[in-house]
Amino acid sequence: MNLFSKLLGASLLILFSATSQAQNYYVCDTGDDANDGKSEAKPFKTHAKAIEAFNKMFAGDSVLFCRGGVFYADKEVRLSNSRCGAAKVCTIGDYGSETLPKPIIQAVGQTPFNFQNGGDSRPDGGYVVKNLSIISNEKSGAGIMLYNEVNDMIVENVHIEGFNVGFYAAGANKASSGNQANNRLILRDSLIINNHKQGWLGGCNDCLIENNIFENNGRVERFDHNIYIDSPNKSQSFENRGITIRGNTLTKSAMVNGKCAGSSLVVHGIIKDLVIDNNLIKEEVGKVTPYCWGIQVDPGNQLDESFIGVKITNNKLVNMGNTGIACSSCVNVEIKNNSIIDEGNILRNGISIPNKKSEDTIKSENIVIENNTIMLSHEWGYGMNLSGSNPFVARNNTISINESHSNSRCFMLADANSNTDVSNNSCGSHTKVSIIDQNQTVTPVEEDNETTPVDVVENEDESLTPVEDVELVEAEPIDEVVNDTPSEDVIDPSESVSENAPVSEQPSQEQQLTDNGESNLVGGSDSQNIDVKPAFATTGQTRSNISNISEVGGEFNSNSSGVKPSGRASGGGGSSSKSSSKSSSTNVTSSEQDSLTGDIAYFETFQSANDTSIESSIDIPAESKTIENSSPSITKMKDVIQATREDLSELDPSQCRASANGKCLMR
Repeated sequence: MNLFSKLLGASLLILFSATSQAQNYYVCDTGDDANDGKSEAKPFKTHAKAIEAFNKMFAGDSVLFCRGGVFYADKEVRLSNSRCGAAKVCTIGDYGSETLPKPIIQAVGQTPFNFQNGGDSRPDGGYVVKNLSIISNEKSGAGIMLYNEVNDMIVENVHIEGFNVGFYAAGANKASSGNQANNRLILRDSLIINNHKQGWLGGCNDCLIENNIFENNGRVERFDHNIYIDSPNKSQSFENRGITIRGNTLTKSAMVNGKCAGSSLVVHGIIKDLVIDNNLIKEEVGKVTPYCWGIQVDPGNQLDESFIGVKITNNKLVNMGNTGIACSSCVNVEIKNNSIIDEGNILRNGISIPNKKSEDTIKSENIVIENNTIMLSHEWGYGMNLSGSNPFVARNNTISINESHSNSRCFMLADANSNTDVSNNSCGSHTKVSIIDQNQTVTPVEEDNETTPVDVVENEDESLTPVEDVELVEAEPIDEVVNDTPSEDVIDPSESVSENAPVSEQPSQEQQLTDNGESNLVGGSDSQNIDVKPAFATTGQTRSNISNISEVGGEFNSNSSGVKPSGRASGGGGSSSKSSSKSSSTNVTSSEQDSLTGDIAYFETFQSANDTSIESSIDIPAESKTIENSSPSITKMKDVIQATREDLSELDPSQCRASANGKCLMR
């Protein structure tokens, strides 16, 4: 008996050792699918064989593509492995010399990484995808797609380009277990560019979108976006919660005729605990339409939508169209420490709550707007446009408007916010806003003019006819229909977005927007509006134009548009069917802002959008320069403030970070 026990124990030990040893499966375009793939000397050859190995391997195993190789995804394959899990993940990655470019997965009319099991929704996951370039030249499918509840997934340091949708966190069939949601996802340190419809599409729970570059995603006005968060399951009982969007750079959203024509970051659905923090959202001056909003959180599909527990903090928005930050049907919201700067005289509302006339059943309430910096120059520009059914809190914000436009206001207050106390804010004016890239020639700036800090004064001007926000009606997304049989339930994201969805109504007749953002008044408001103007607005004094762009961290190494018979209006440039990096931020007090006067230039060194090629890199087997050169170095607000307080007249301009007319402006 003792001998038997010893033999059994030895056998179990051998078995355990064999199964606990993680196995790598190697794939190289110089290999052969007849190989066993278990060594670099005998790799598999094709993408299809790699996926087959992934679906059969044990937890902890990896499929690795050789660096410098190109692999054609020309077969319809799905990835699902119930052996994998959060405790012991299955990995798709790379091997070989880091001097070689990342492996290129070249899609040929397919979604190369289509994670979905068959039949009723049931959880699977525990996946990692990293260090790949995932490319298409057919504007179809998605680079990475999740369906039927994929959980515990990390995607990092990938380059996704040329698809209909870059990353698609889709819905699910009816549930046999689980919650029909994609849970605990991470997308970080990646480049999502040049995708035909959306950069990111879909929803998730407890997920993180961090330190990515989203650029030049979308081609259809209002419907396409760099990031489009939307509840993938259109059920009133379904909600997404715990979404964090942090440290990303977003630019060139829905480019139409060379101009941004869709909101860069849109959130629709039933969402709880949403964090949008420390993102840089930037467009080139003058290259935006009024539909190019910055951050838009509002109802936009057939559900009775709401957004509860929203934090929009430390974001930098530069040269948006019409509205910087908008929120509707939002409850328990913090909008703090954001900078919203416009050089192009197109931005009309820095912050707008609610951003449309009608909200869903839940009305915006318990809103705190604090420590934001807003600079806009539009003739009808409002630093904050606050209305709705409940009063909000707006304090310690610094707003500057163009002194030459008598119709612009720091605050436009209406409805329950008509009597909101906004006295604890700094309201100033400027002659122009100038953002100077230190990589280019520094533009001369005028000498500072001393001025006394100004208190906010409320003036009710009954002769002023305010311009209402644009209201749009957009088409209804087509619900995802999936057969319950395993062999028939493949979702094709190339078919889930209609490129030319009709619009069922025209914008509100109270306003007609021209292409340059100007508004032609054709009617007045039927509500009483209180506008707040700086006391010295007509004195001709100059105003500060300091803006605040802080560093975005990170080292970078569909829904669709069918027609709904009865549409509802949706404002802005967002799609609508109604109708761990450390954040870096700068807090600036009102007194510091008021001490800065005159036509002062702001200096920044983040990567210019012009420096990032948007030409297809499909035939370039090298890592994108945009990934390697995108970690910006930023001159912060405190540096500019300090420069205005120092005597720099004796310093050699050649030793300064910024100079003009032979004078040192910043040490």
